Amino acid sequence: MISVTEKNRDIYDICLYLRVDQHKWSYLVDCGYAPGLQDAECKNINALFISHTHIDHFCGFDKVLRHQLGCGRTVVITGPAGIAHQVHHRLKSFTWNLVRKGAIRYEIREILSPGSYRRYTMAPPGWTLQQGEVIESGFIFEQPEFNVAYAVLDHGTPSIAYLFRERDKTNITSIPYKQGPWIRALKQAYFAGNGEASIEVEGKQIKAQSLFHALAFTPGYACGIIMDHSINPGNETTIVEFMQGIDDLYIESYFLEADRELAVRKNHSTSVASATAAGRAHVKRLHLMHHSARYSSRDIRHLHAEGQTAFATH
Repeated sequence: MISVTEKNRDIYDICLYLRVDQHKWSYLVDCGYAPGLQDAECKNINALFISHTHIDHFCGFDKVLRHQLGCGRTVVITGPAGIAHQVHHRLKSFTWNLVRKGAIRYEIREILSPGSYRRYTMAPPGWTLQQGEVIESGFIFEQPEFNVAYAVLDHGTPSIAYLFRERDKTNITSIPYKQGPWIRALKQAYFAGNGEASIEVEGKQIKAQSLFHALAFTPGYACGIIMDHSINPGNETTIVEFMQGIDDLYIESYFLEADRELAVRKNHSTSVASATAAGRAHVKRLHLMHHSARYSSRDIRHLHAEGQTAFATH
């Protein structure tokens, strides 16, 4: 499972901390003001996934940077077009004469379109921005346990939605053989569609297809995170297609439905608009978040109630 914890204060800004079962690193989606983010947690972050660089989604980067210095490894930052130069200027605004070479290295993956991104790298003390190759891929980040897909939404500026999906699990059901290398060989034969492959099991050669019945598949857990986005048909279509059938969706719902006109002017979404898109995507569980500071606690309860009602009817 992938756990998602809000590290921001109440409803202001946004900073989501992600942990993956049996995985040594942690991850951030956006890094606004986050008093709940601990120093040790910053040190353990392996990648930051930035939706866009409005101040309430990126002003906490300095805190993360400060506590990562000296980790001696590469940390990935992903985000919309332009983020590489924004990070570069942020880093160049400090003096680095006391920081040793190799203290940290950042790899920036700047999303150019729905299916491609460009890699950049930079490291202290000079923080020279090195432009790399363009990668054609629907995944912005991959690890043995999970991968991260992305989609580009409109917020008056590009805003990136992220989909974290654990890899499907393949297990062996009850079978009268001891565990051994044959299990890996069987899985490889199955995924290669090679039922005629010969698998050695306890000294015997067995045709792979005769053991395929022993394989059990569990779909990997999937959670999506969508921050600021406008109410428009293009965004809704992208959300419905991109988040189809996932387990959990964490989505911006900045305004009450009664303030829909204001939401349209401000390029934000409402509780009902976000919930409707989630319902059409057949999301299993909906988490409405990132609400306007104009609202009282009572307003927020109403926002959640109307959103969940809309979600349940789609």
